[in-house]
Order: sequence, then structure tokens, then C-alpha cells
Amino acid sequence: MWQNAGLCDILSNIDAPPGARREGKTIYSTLVVSQSDKLFGMLSELLPSGLFAPVDSVSSPKEARAAARERVYEMYFINAQHNDEDARSLAVDAAESGAVVLLLVAACEYGSVRDSVRTHGVLAVRKPVTVPMMEQAADFMCAIAERQRRLRSATASAEEKLEDMKLVNRAKWLLIDNLKMTEAEAHRYIERQAMERCIRKREVAEIIIKTYKDS
Repeated sequence: MWQNAGLCDILSNIDAPPGARREGKTIYSTLVVSQSDKLFGMLSELLPSGLFAPVDSVSSPKEARAAARERVYEMYFINAQHNDEDARSLAVDAAESGAVVLLLVAACEYGSVRDSVRTHGVLAVRKPVTVPMMEQAADFMCAIAERQRRLRSATASAEEKLEDMKLVNRAKWLLIDNLKMTEAEAHRYIERQAMERCIRKREVAEIIIKTYKDS
């Protein structure tokens, strides 16, 4: 019968994990990029603080890039000037990084700008804008951001499960090689230890791997 006192001692000293923290409401950090204070004033009154915070403001794409180096923004409202290539480039870069971006453009440029940024996931809106238009746009942006968040969460969960499987399989083969267990015995051992210690199988696997790595 296999036996390993050192491994058992290590596993017996593990405490049960604390209760999981309940997730709070999603709040989107927001950056307004506009030479005019009018857009920032409109959004400051329009955007609910329970969903958008902080709401920062800068006057140029250059300042926006500097601000983005200090903080990650989930939402961008960019007021482009006429033939404003810097604003378009900022919008595309921000969207490519995962932010939800609304780009306000002059009516005479709307068609061409919309077509050039749409494939990057940027929402283009024709100026001038009204409060109802911006309110609806903000609702669209929240819906997009929530969809993106769920997709990222699902992707991260799948990647984590795959990594868990790899670690558990590695630990099983260490038990097979070192304690002469069968694969079924190694599998049941890891499951039992996880159940008895109230921890994840991944944590048991990591301890097994560390034990034989250090031995």
C-alpha cells in the first residue's frame, strides 16, 4: 500500500478557504476627450455615477494617451475635430485594447469616418448631438461593455479549467511514479483530499507537484 507521510502532513495543515467575496456592481471608468467643455458638462450630468466613475476629461488625444498610461478606461467619448486623424487613431487604439469607444464626428465626414472605424469596433455618431442621443448611446455602450465582460469571463474560465486539468494530470503522474498508484487511485486520492480539506483539486495538485519537486 502506498504511503507518504510528508505529503499527508502538508495536506493536513491546509485551512479551508474564506468565503468568496460577492461581486459588486460593474462601474465603468470613463474618459471624455474634447476641446470643448460642453460635451464633458453634458456627460457629467447625464451619466449616472453608479455606472460611470470616475469621469475624467482631457482636451486632446495626446493628453488622453497620457491619461490612459495612468489608468485603464473602459469607456471613451471622443469629440473629433475636422479631419482629426489623431482622434480617429486614439479611438481605434482604445477599441483594440478592449474599451468601448464613441467617436463624435462632423456630419460632412460621418460616412467615411464611420466606415473606417467600424471594423475596429468604434461607434461613430454624427454631430451635433442631443442629450437623448447621448443617453441612448451610453445605454448602447453599457450593453456592449457588459457583453465584452461576460465573454472575457467565459474565456478566462475556460483557460483556467484547462490549466487546472493540466496540473491535476501532472500531479496524478507524480503519484503514479512515486507512490506506485494506479491512475484511478491517483485520481480518487486527489478528489478525496480536495473534499476533505475543502479546497480545489488544483490546489491539491499544486501541493503534490511542489512536494515532489522539492524532494
